[in-house]
Amino acid sequence: MESDGNDPSVVVRRRVIARFIRQYRRVESARKRVPENPVGLKLTFEEQRLSAGLKVEDAMHRLVIGLRPFLQKESGIELRDVFAALKEHRPEGFFSEQEIVDFDAAMKALEEEGSGLHCDERAVTRREAYDYIADGGYFDEKDEAVEFLKGLEGGPALSLLRFHFFSVSLDALHIASWLYGCMQEPATGRAEVHGETSPIQGDCIFCRKADGGFTSQDHVFPESLAGDDEVLPRGYVCDRCNAGPLSGLDEVLVNFAPIAVQRVFYLPFTKKGKLPHARVGALSFEKRFPRVIRIQSGSNKNVFADPKPLPDGMVGHTLRMEVKANWRQLARAFFRMALNVIAFRQGRERACAPEFDAARRFILEDQDFQGYFIIASQGKPTPEVQVRVQDAPAATLVTLSVYGVYGELNLQETPLSGDVTEIAREAAEKGFGMIPLFGEPVPLVPVVPENPA
Repeated sequence: MESDGNDPSVVVRRRVIARFIRQYRRVESARKRVPENPVGLKLTFEEQRLSAGLKVEDAMHRLVIGLRPFLQKESGIELRDVFAALKEHRPEGFFSEQEIVDFDAAMKALEEEGSGLHCDERAVTRREAYDYIADGGYFDEKDEAVEFLKGLEGGPALSLLRFHFFSVSLDALHIASWLYGCMQEPATGRAEVHGETSPIQGDCIFCRKADGGFTSQDHVFPESLAGDDEVLPRGYVCDRCNAGPLSGLDEVLVNFAPIAVQRVFYLPFTKKGKLPHARVGALSFEKRFPRVIRIQSGSNKNVFADPKPLPDGMVGHTLRMEVKANWRQLARAFFRMALNVIAFRQGRERACAPEFDAARRFILEDQDFQGYFIIASQGKPTPEVQVRVQDAPAATLVTLSVYGVYGELNLQETPLSGDVTEIAREAAEKGFGMIPLFGEPVPLVPVVPENPA
């Protein structure tokens, strides 16, 4: 097995393998919901005209979403990248010569096999068919792909392309399943692969104890908010904290209305392999397809305002909602992410520094913290979590934007100088609310976050 855990190339390979394993397990969860023969293509030839009809089971769409990273080079876990990482996992080679030949043949069939369609006297491969559908509206809208598909409207070729889109996805599933099987059911001379290092010895960064068990990894940002890329090494967060109070704080974030709504828009699917959904008051949001969100209202109240024509012919709206939140619990969730960020960027020793002990008690035990949580009253949605850390004398300032929900905090207990009420009033004028984390956890100046959609 690889021994140099500090070698950057080893770290990258382990990260690729670990990410692939996590993604495959989500895919497997989605696959269990897919019936036999989930895609049906019917060709009809009548009156010297060929027509095609395609029937796709809803569960197949969830599976295709999960398989997307295995077919997307920029994902970092494209099938060839995973295969290469496994090949280098052992100096003497992870795969047999025949397995390497079989993999190359499977990938060649996926990438180069013809679709039976021609464009400008050029044969269109099945992989090209997949990319046209993926980039022409299913996952993205790239001009070249959109224009190509428009030229096929009204004929059978579009259905044939879509059929190949799903068949290529199923081929990717078979290859991914084989790779995963190689890791989980090792052949003679091949060690089982987890993509993780052994737990690093030391104290948990939250409880500062070493007896809570370290069998799991903790995501810097909740996995339920697409926090899959940044993971703390095993040994940083103990199982007792991770499965206990920290798990509850993840739920606080996921259920906070502005985040819950954006999660439907930006999260491909949940940890359980389902398409995300949210309910906020009388409104329900449900992802039906990668670029299709169904919004239903149980009342006659119009929550959409400020219609604005968009360059693509669509109309944009602002979604306004009154948010009733437990600000203190939301602050604890943000503090938890902030301490994870410090551990991820600056190491466990820094995260275990005594100046963060008060923050630890606030996160784990809900003890008063002599500080404030600052949250923006409105924000522009973004598809990721953005972070900024600023170290200053007696202060460790962390700014987090979760899908556009902006929060700012100081991980150290540092009293504010000056008139706090006046500071809060000035902040409110700029669209920010200051929430004390001691005493009554209500904004010093009323704040109602809005969620433009």
